[in-house]
Amino acid sequence: MNNIGQYLATAKSFSREALSLLAFVCGRDSSWIIAHPEYKLNNQETKLFTKKFEQLKTGRPLAYLLGEKNFYKHSLIVTPAVLIPRPESEIIVETAIDYYQKKRHNRQIFLDLGTGSGALIIAIADHLKSKEVSRHGRCYFGASDISPAALAIAVKNAKKQHLKSQISFRSGDLLQPWRRYLQINRRSPLFIAANLPYLTPAEKARETSIAYEPKLALIGGKDGLELYRRLLQQIETLKLSGPLLLMMEINPHQAAALVKEAKKYYLPQYIQKKADLSGRTRFIIIDK
Repeated sequence: MNNIGQYLATAKSFSREALSLLAFVCGRDSSWIIAHPEYKLNNQETKLFTKKFEQLKTGRPLAYLLGEKNFYKHSLIVTPAVLIPRPESEIIVETAIDYYQKKRHNRQIFLDLGTGSGALIIAIADHLKSKEVSRHGRCYFGASDISPAALAIAVKNAKKQHLKSQISFRSGDLLQPWRRYLQINRRSPLFIAANLPYLTPAEKARETSIAYEPKLALIGGKDGLELYRRLLQQIETLKLSGPLLLMMEINPHQAAALVKEAKKYYLPQYIQKKADLSGRTRFIIIDK
């Protein structure tokens, strides 16, 4: 058995993944694979497909096997050092773009905290570059992560998308790498994308689908909100005077707890909930 049709026929429970793996090992796209079931894999292609398909069956994510993941029209490099970007996080990108268009300010700041693969800041910066060239150059795009390995992947992705010179990457915890910059530019409109670790240790242990993804990018303390508490405290100490939109991605069941925490710092009218595509509260937003 070594032609495409036979491989697909014997991988019915993993048909989509097998199709992607075959496209990867053959150096073709999926439509070519479907159109050429008679194509026989050579020895090298056979060995590579067999190896990766066996890894897939043990639960290793397809994105890690392919080394890439599509997010907001971009093909991003992903490794086990970074969380695999999820479709629901594209709502953060869309919110950032809307914020940019509403403020119409010459100097806006966009920060992506816990950037991982760089998916969010790359999507935001690239979209604004393509749509509003004249104002794009006056905006500031920054991304940070506490993991040097993750930050290295984000930089590679920025280079791949020709955005390395337009995004500032810094190593550090939450807003610490940006304190001085934000104090100097305290009046500028600020958008903060915060898709931080929000699982509890028990949730991480129960969820087998994320077994291969980095623990550092998933667990957010005993109740999953430890990092968000610290972030809210850091923002408060900066005493920013310009407009702020902070968007925090969470588990839906954490919404009430995070809203309660946010009320320690902001009036209720500044706090919003936003649903994901399934209608569940996925984001808590501070819009001040």
